[in-house]
Amino acid sequence: MSLVAKLVRLEPQAKAIGIALAGQINEETGVAEASENLYWDKVPFRNMIQAATGLPVGLGHDVRAGGLAEQTLGGLKGVEDGLFLAIGTGIGGAMLIQGKLNSHKFGGEIGHLNVGSDRPCACGSSGCLETMATGPSIARRYFEKSGISVVGALEVFQRSELGDPSALGVWSEAASSLSLALTSYISVLAPEVIVIGGGVSKSGEGLLGPLRANLESQLVWQTMPLIRTSSLGDLATCIGASILARNALAVSKA
Repeated sequence: MSLVAKLVRLEPQAKAIGIALAGQINEETGVAEASENLYWDKVPFRNMIQAATGLPVGLGHDVRAGGLAEQTLGGLKGVEDGLFLAIGTGIGGAMLIQGKLNSHKFGGEIGHLNVGSDRPCACGSSGCLETMATGPSIARRYFEKSGISVVGALEVFQRSELGDPSALGVWSEAASSLSLALTSYISVLAPEVIVIGGGVSKSGEGLLGPLRANLESQLVWQTMPLIRTSSLGDLATCIGASILARNALAVSKA
């Protein structure tokens, strides 16, 4: 909290604060209830930051904040039913349903759909999409196949472009796992548009091309959604946090 208070002192013009966090975030109470990676345990961030700064605080989930930015300014603007899917160290979705972002603390956990990988997941289950298609899991699986350490998923993609058979296999399996999970999502919620963000999306059509091809072969009666990368890139979550701050300021003045 001292860091936030220090930043506010450095920005005396600040009128509100926006915070976007990973994990199970209760946006109604402003509490970070849990995180398998960051170990939140019922931390009342909103109340703590308000007490430390005296400013209104908008607090939300990091992926849903990215989805809010996409809905307001990006690829989901004007869309009634859509999905913002962030693929990085984890995989999460911001679900836009009939023009409204779902804010349930357990909503959008697409990374924990079972895609049959039989690999243990940090969540305590096994077979989750996150064991196949996150940046770290792609890099780890490439190392298992090749014995070569890489920085992340983008390097695996680049090696696949050069014809590396291990990289080609890992990348194909990641795209196949993503399409399997998205086929389930599309069958249930029928999005018009799916926007892909996060670090793995930086491969662009290298990911979207095989993803579309897999979906077209798997979808029979379902409508194929428009699939594109985020127009806001790495700034999506930051922009979403600023929108949360603006909304908190408006509520404080109401």
